[in-house]
Amino acid sequence: MFDGAAASDPMPFGTAIGLGLLLLAAGVTLLVVALRSRGGTLPRNWIVGIRTTQTLADDEAWHRAHLAAASPLLLA
Repeated sequence: MFDGAAASDPMPFGTAIGLGLLLLAAGVTLLVVALRSRGGTLPRNWIVGIRTTQTLADDEAWHRAHLAAASPLLLA
């Protein structure tokens, strides 16, 4: 038997604010990555970006891949 809140119970205010801030931070992060990709200023790294064997091995491949992906990422 499920003892949690019913589907019609409202989300607590603090939870809603926290989730909203998390989504806002994710959106801003995607925007910054897309703009830096388009501008060619996103450095090759292991944290964000298109991390394949080819892109991580060569700066030119890294920048070409991110330039190609920048517009779709901006739309996301």
